[in-house]
Amino acid sequence: MQQPASATKSSLSILPDITDTELVNIQKPAQYLGGERGSIIKNEADIRLRMCLAFPDTYEVGMAHVGMQILYDLLNAIPDIWAERAYQPLPDMEQLLRKKKIPIRSLEAKRPLHEFDVIGFSLQYELCMHGILTILDLAQVPLLAKDRTESDPLIIGGGPVVYHPEPFADFFDAFLVGDGEELAPDFLRRYQELLADKSYTRTDRLKELTKIQGVYVPAFFEPQYTSSGVFSGFQPLLEGYTEVRRQVLSTLENAPFPRQPLVPNIKAVHDRLSVEVMRGCVRGCRFCQAGYLYRPQRERSPEEIISIVKDSLGNSGYEELSLLSLSTADYCSILPLLNQIKENFARNDEVAISFPSTRVDALTPELLQEVQSVRRTGFTVAPEAGTQRLRDVINKGVKEEELMEMCSNVFRLGWSSIKLYFMIGLPTETMDDIDGIIDLGKKVKKLAGSSRTVTISVSTHVPKPHTPFQWAQQIDIEETKYKQSYLRDRLKRYGIVFRYHSAFSSFIEGVFARADRRLGAVILRAYELGCRMDGWVEEIKPELWLQALEEVGINPNEYLRERAVDEALPWDHISCDIPKRYFQKEWERAIAYRTTPDCLKQTCSICGACDYDATRNVLFDRSRTESRLHILDAPWQPILDRRASGASDVLEGIAPALKDSVPTGRRERSGGYTLKEYLKTESDAGAVPVQPLEPLAQQRLRITYAKTGSSRFLSHLELASVFFRAARRAALPIAFSQGFNPRPRFSFGPPLQLGLESTCELVDIYFLTPIAPALCLEKFNSELPAGVHCHSVEDIPIKALSIQASIESLAFEFTQLQDVSLNQFSTDTSNWQEIAVNRKRKKSAAMITLGECVRDVSLSNNSGYFTLLSASSVPTLKPFEVVEALTGISADSLSIRKGSTNFL
Repeated sequence: MQQPASATKSSLSILPDITDTELVNIQKPAQYLGGERGSIIKNEADIRLRMCLAFPDTYEVGMAHVGMQILYDLLNAIPDIWAERAYQPLPDMEQLLRKKKIPIRSLEAKRPLHEFDVIGFSLQYELCMHGILTILDLAQVPLLAKDRTESDPLIIGGGPVVYHPEPFADFFDAFLVGDGEELAPDFLRRYQELLADKSYTRTDRLKELTKIQGVYVPAFFEPQYTSSGVFSGFQPLLEGYTEVRRQVLSTLENAPFPRQPLVPNIKAVHDRLSVEVMRGCVRGCRFCQAGYLYRPQRERSPEEIISIVKDSLGNSGYEELSLLSLSTADYCSILPLLNQIKENFARNDEVAISFPSTRVDALTPELLQEVQSVRRTGFTVAPEAGTQRLRDVINKGVKEEELMEMCSNVFRLGWSSIKLYFMIGLPTETMDDIDGIIDLGKKVKKLAGSSRTVTISVSTHVPKPHTPFQWAQQIDIEETKYKQSYLRDRLKRYGIVFRYHSAFSSFIEGVFARADRRLGAVILRAYELGCRMDGWVEEIKPELWLQALEEVGINPNEYLRERAVDEALPWDHISCDIPKRYFQKEWERAIAYRTTPDCLKQTCSICGACDYDATRNVLFDRSRTESRLHILDAPWQPILDRRASGASDVLEGIAPALKDSVPTGRRERSGGYTLKEYLKTESDAGAVPVQPLEPLAQQRLRITYAKTGSSRFLSHLELASVFFRAARRAALPIAFSQGFNPRPRFSFGPPLQLGLESTCELVDIYFLTPIAPALCLEKFNSELPAGVHCHSVEDIPIKALSIQASIESLAFEFTQLQDVSLNQFSTDTSNWQEIAVNRKRKKSAAMITLGECVRDVSLSNNSGYFTLLSASSVPTLKPFEVVEALTGISADSLSIRKGSTNFL
């Protein structure tokens, strides 16, 4: 039976064959340990198919990806399938695994990846390929599909890149094209059956899998080339298997979505709860691949969104919510939905709400008003092009007047900065269009004034397959750098901040996007030369990529050139349901400066994505949203209803205690707004202030907790997040700081060195309303991960000294491990005060003697003890440094733990 690992409270395992010292010395070791909130552990005896969901980027990137979360939850709902996870390790961990010849393992069962039946990679971005090869290599799985044997896992891929996967084809057994919610379970079920029948060979199984719609097996398509080396099409090698059509989810209503999401051990790049409100977009921007691949537009019902948010926030403890889609502002009921989410989950600013993407023409004043009341920091929009002519070419559908009105509204409503995204290198672009970016920037900066920040960010257009621009030429590195320099030099004159994307990254992305199968040899050679995290601008190695291209004999400019519309393309055999003739029509309209209307607002463009039966646009209207979304009852709701009806005395008949209650908002001194104050009418000219301040905390509890097992590899900041989210899940009445960005009032003791165990760590927590200490302890322990356990609590005065200020010293104990004996060091400790340790920092170094910060040293055959003075009063050393200086033994050979905290 499956259940979240955090619910079992079972002991977490440290990584096999890796010592504590090795873990301490790598970056963010908690990312390799598993045991996250929401992770799933199953009974091995019940499992018939083992799959590893592998993300070809780092843990902090992969844990933020909603698609992985959906598949993890969906596949683990099948009783006899266990989906585990793996991510690309950071370079220091990769080096450690190679040095020790240890295979990369899954996070859940710590299983070597080569022992899985299937390894599935998420291909979100063209430059993820070396992450895939790194994981396969560390998993001890042959990199090339042709070299794999019957005992090797099946290597599959999914995601947007599988619509044009030829550069990766040599490394994969199969690709799954389309929405994974239906395709992935069908595929795994069938593969499970094929594995059970021992009469099938690996090739036989792949042939059977091609019968599933959306499955592409590259081995059954042979690329053809002309005598001059130009790609000319594919020769199908399997009868009847000539084209691969995607599988598409007809509706998001009741579609799988995790309500107990995985919560990362470390801070993810998007460290928040993301809920998909809509999939697909029919705006028709001609550069946007996602806008075509994910058609039709399918909205999740507003009732279901509210339900998912309620469950997921409660099960995760996240403090920020993101409403996810290609253009969230286009969700048909966005205003009432946002209003209800804000009313139900963000009344007192404990939850912030954000949009990941917005369109200028969708940002009505009403929507801006709703957004600014939730979070008002920087604002980002994407005009994409600097002139109306070029915006018509790309079918952006945004007028300059709309952009300026939107910017004016943004600044009027209080935003302090705005970022504008543009592309350079769009088809038909001239320098007049580049000057248009500068002109728009000047106008927006004039609106902003000197006190507000305007940022212009540009990226190079990469023509993508399955878009009207798939035939267009991509500008080269030199032209990209020239236009970037041109913009930078002129924008800085007007005080505009300028950002731009790496010219080489855009160049190599363009090569990947439209290359054929021959590029696989370049990918392999670049990997052998040392290319790894190519998606990270600071990690990409241009010289190695250029060397690989030269050695293999590939001219990259061949892939960046303009194509003829009747030319064979390396992705013609993979269908997104939109035929090539539609893209050709749109390409012709683009170069004629003709726009194509949004089919939701005018007539259908007949792109082919809908069959008008099972597959069509699914929308939800405003009236449905407004009438059904109230899910949280408040004691003052009848009062608000009376006010809305125009009643002359909305407080008539209301109990006095309720009249003085605090329904929402915060302010200094009084602790909040009375109901009378909250309900002031507009004529009172006494509305609730825009930024009310914090109510006074009513209680302060000091909790003593243990940090053991794998949890000792959580950093101080990571541990703080663990506690805060545990408090949110437990619905504890935590007090928040005042100011624009309120934070929970938690005050921790001094940071414990990473890797050390302790049973006496301290945290002070402030509460808005008093809570019984025993109940607080119980609630925390029900939500904290294994290895973190609260064992005592005391009520202390709110104005008492902080933990840091009241600590005098910390006591530590260390004991021998393996065959190490402390006996030889225990006979003479008379001169330990004189032992010096060289403390090296990034920019300085200092010699610190043990006598300056250590007291009460004692050693015996098996154990040692010492007291470390508080760092607030003297120079200090880390416990590992003290132990190694005292004994001469590596801390890796000893068990070190914090034994007690001594107060002044």
